[in-house]
Amino acid sequence: MTGELGPLPAPEGGRLTPARRRVLSAVIEAPGTLNDLVDRLGGHPNTTRQHLEALAAEGLVESETVAIEGPGRRPQSYTATGEGVRALRGEEGRTEYRELVGVIARDFVQHGHPAERSFEIGRRWGNERAALVAASGDRDAVKATLTTLFAELGFSPREAPDGLIRLETCPMLDLAREYPQVICEIHRGLIQGVLDHVRSREQFELRPFADPGACLVGLGSSRQPATA
Repeated sequence: MTGELGPLPAPEGGRLTPARRRVLSAVIEAPGTLNDLVDRLGGHPNTTRQHLEALAAEGLVESETVAIEGPGRRPQSYTATGEGVRALRGEEGRTEYRELVGVIARDFVQHGHPAERSFEIGRRWGNERAALVAASGDRDAVKATLTTLFAELGFSPREAPDGLIRLETCPMLDLAREYPQVICEIHRGLIQGVLDHVRSREQFELRPFADPGACLVGLGSSRQPATA
């Protein structure tokens, strides 16, 4: 656990370090031997070989022996697998998604009332997501629904002994620190949308960056029933 208030960054889905991403991208662009890749990427052959071996162990690239004339060790030619292509595209998609959210956050801040607009977007989102998983509005069901949703979104939720839900990672941590009035309010609205959908009497409180290593979600019992 970190001593800094707030959660840790969520894993990037995380088989690819920046260096391995660069090697995999090169293999996808033009399959070839180790020497071919080193010529294009630069660096030491042993380093590139280690990255290729790691990618192969993950099933992201595959190799076959190249036939050559004369004596000598036959080189391996590396090709990306379908899983490797999907892995790289997935990480590129997450990067583009984060860039889009950053643009939206800046627009909200520049045009005023970012918290209100963000909360309403989150509330609608939570209402729609709750329709897929929520069964009832009692305390345990609400906690289970919120835990499921936050787990799917990459927040690593964990119920603490005091009953609070700890959100120990955040998939938008850098943006949340820069634009809490947008990112955190979307997540606050997400919770409210869940409560609205199940017409829960529970009261919630989202506490961004409230604890070392986590944001906190607490539930009470004094909220009035939501109306349609």
